Order: sequence, then structure tokens, then C-alpha cells
Amino acid sequence: MAHRVTSPSPTILDVDSSRTEWRADFSGSVLVARGDTVLLRESHGVADRAKGRPCQQQTAFQIASISKQMTAAAVLRLAERGSLNVSDQLSRWFPGVPRWGEITVHQLLTHTAGLKSWDDLPRLSLYRSSTARRVLDAFARSRLALSPGTAFRYSSPGYVLLAHIVEQEAGRPYDQELRTMFDEAGMVNTGAGAHGPFPDLDASGYRGERRRPSFDLVTVGRGAGDVWSTVDDLRQWNRALFGGLVMREATFETMLRPHVDVPVEQPGPRSIAYGYAWILYDTVDGPMWFHTGQNAGFAAINAVFPDDDLTVIVLSNEEMTDVRAICSALRAEAFTT
Repeated sequence: MAHRVTSPSPTILDVDSSRTEWRADFSGSVLVARGDTVLLRESHGVADRAKGRPCQQQTAFQIASISKQMTAAAVLRLAERGSLNVSDQLSRWFPGVPRWGEITVHQLLTHTAGLKSWDDLPRLSLYRSSTARRVLDAFARSRLALSPGTAFRYSSPGYVLLAHIVEQEAGRPYDQELRTMFDEAGMVNTGAGAHGPFPDLDASGYRGERRRPSFDLVTVGRGAGDVWSTVDDLRQWNRALFGGLVMREATFETMLRPHVDVPVEQPGPRSIAYGYAWILYDTVDGPMWFHTGQNAGFAAINAVFPDDDLTVIVLSNEEMTDVRAICSALRAEAFTT
């Protein structure tokens, strides 16, 4: 997909200059690229404090909800093969849950299915290992928060359901279906599950001085936040998506279509919408396409600024890291280098 490149604006998302000195306390890796050129690649802090292992270029982090981009892509690849349609209703895969009957795949992808979020499911622990049956039963027992199709309501459980749909239609485990996609995209250091492809390179997650136990990424968080990756692999992910290596260009364009408005609590953006696992932010300086993620011990952002042909990726193993502020600071730096 070709994108227009214009002269960059000096103002970026209301950057607070007092917060741009972020490196001193940052733990993680960042990457900034313009087109095919990497402008900056840095790692700071410690990946594993107990072992004294520093964060490096090859360090893999939980990318949390950025994983939803991979889930959405897996769904759309199946749609390309004719295995499903985004207008298909969930009764096709979950006939025993009447209240889900009229929910569509499209509504799961756009968080308009009316499903609840993790906070609304107190009996289901993100940390405790479970079985697929128990997770689905916990979802099924919960009433809908909204009527399907009426409004945006962010729901990670909806993406867990999408992972189950992918697995059923692909006829093999979900992580294996993703593995094929990652291999096609050239992402050798990326994987889904309890750890990355090379566990010795995985970062441990922290909140302040405390190490955080990981979410259960094998079952409970599958499809919603279960991917481990590096900054270079996430850049490769963007390149593969935009370059037609993951799916056809026309299919990918549906990921970037503003399917539903996203409500904002504070005034600021001219508009913000949700595509298929991409947040579409219409700022005064041009569009920003991105997704953030936060798991226990981790925070991340994958951002593309199409008018500037710029990619900014921030992966941290400190869950309180303000990745949006760092992304803005890095974009500002890109205009001065």
C-alpha cells in the first residue's frame, strides 16, 4: 500500500517536553524507522534483574494487546481462503450459547459485540492456568454488556473467542497457525504462548521493584495478548502487512478502515476510530495508526505515521511505562535527526 509523504509538523500529539527525557528510567527496547531505513534502535535497562541480564536488541517482550493484530490477521487470512466470512455469526462455532448467536466475527474484531472485559469476570483469573472449556464457560455465563452492534466496548475476551474460531477453521493449534504467518513474515524471534521461541531471550516483567507473575498466555489470554516479539520483528510485521506478505492488499485495507468510533474521555483528537486491531487516530498532525498493549509486567506500542512514512515501536518490561509519551518523544526526535 503506497502512502503519501508530506513535510513533518513540529508538533506531535501535545508532547510534554518535561517528559521527553525518558531514557534514564526506561527498561526495554525502542525502534524508529522511516521507510526502509532504521533511524534509531536502542535498548535500556534490565531484562532479568535476578540474572543481571540487560535488555538487548534480541530481547523478546510480551506485546500484550498488540497481539490482537496477529489474531485479526489470522482471521482475515482464513476469510481469504473462503473458510469463513466476517459476517458469519458465532452460532456457527458456539451453538450452545444462545446469547452469542447473532454476534458476528466483524463485531468481535471491532469490539462491538457487547461482550464484557476482564474486569467484569472476577471469577476468571488471568494468572491461573485453566482449560479452554472452563474459559469459554466463564465467558458464556456472563451476560452481554451491550446489545451486539450498538457501540464500541473494548473486550479482550472477544479476541479469545476469535482465537478459538481460528483454531477450529484451521484445524490445528492456534499458536501453530500464527507460527506459519510469522515465518511468512520473516519474524523468527516471535511466538505465541507462555514464552517466545527462544526463552533465554525473554524479558521478565516488573512493576517498580517487584517482579510480576505472568498472565496465563496459553489458554486464558490466547488471542488477546499472548504474543512475544522484538522491536525488529514488530517492524518486520508492519512491513509484511503493508507489503502484502501476510494478506492481499485489499484485505489489509479492511484492517485500516474506521469501522466504529471510539469514545474519548477528554477532548483532543479530531477523531479516533477502531479498524480491525488498529486504532485510527486523526491528529492535527496527520493520521496515526497504532495499538497499545499492557500485560502484567509489560507495556508496548506499535505505531505507524503514514504521512511521514514513520514507524515507532516501544516495548517495555515495566508495566507502568508511558509508552504513548515515549512514542511521541521518539517521533519528535525523528524530525530533528
